[in-house]
Amino acid sequence: KSIGYPECLSFSSMAEPMKLLNPQGNSDSGFYIEDLRTSALYGARARKRSIEKQLRIKTDEALYRQRQEAIADEEKALDEIYDELSTSLIPYMPLFVKNAETAGRLDASLAKALLAKRFGCIRPQIGGEEISLTDSLHPQYAAALETRNRTFSPISITMPKGVTVLTGANMGGKSAALKTVVLNAALALSGCFVFCKEAKIPLFDRIDIINRDLSDPESGLSSFGAEILRFRRAVDQIPAEGLSLIAIDEFAKGTNAGEGD
Repeated sequence: KSIGYPECLSFSSMAEPMKLLNPQGNSDSGFYIEDLRTSALYGARARKRSIEKQLRIKTDEALYRQRQEAIADEEKALDEIYDELSTSLIPYMPLFVKNAETAGRLDASLAKALLAKRFGCIRPQIGGEEISLTDSLHPQYAAALETRNRTFSPISITMPKGVTVLTGANMGGKSAALKTVVLNAALALSGCFVFCKEAKIPLFDRIDIINRDLSDPESGLSSFGAEILRFRRAVDQIPAEGLSLIAIDEFAKGTNAGEGD
């Protein structure tokens, strides 16, 4: 049974421009300007082949010069053909661009499918006001642990609308959990399957994560100051209606404990 493809993955016929590129209708996969394209090209290549045949028998400086002249004539003939082809193909540029973009979308779709198959990803349920992930994982962490014969412990978490605080001992997996949530939320909103057994993810207006050294010597801001500024900007950009996901890893770590509190 044939399977229909969506319009965004459908290629347009290239029959007309292919007639210009391959007038002889050769089945070769590569692109080659045939000798018979023009009489000038045919003559230059014929001379070059004849001279090269003679050079296989004997070495002669005059033959080498004649070969260089034949090559120059061949290149001149090819340049004229390329100029003519370029002019003839200009009207088909929108077609080339459309098919190139379609190839990119198809390649991305196949990559998403292969990734989903490799990790057993699922289609998330989009909507609501809380994140709910069951047995989720972060593929980069999982792959790194696999090389050390260890496994990533799946994370199940529910985060209702509002503020959720993750607490625990050092090296307890808080950062990994945070990044796992953000990654899967971003993937879902990008049209990808997610690394979970089940997932419910709101349709966030924006996602922001603050989890790295943000110090900026040029602005004179310390890591802590830049973090506060980044947090303020993220809060200021929260729309009046809708939902945003702002994830902060170890907030105020860049200053002493008293000032951080």
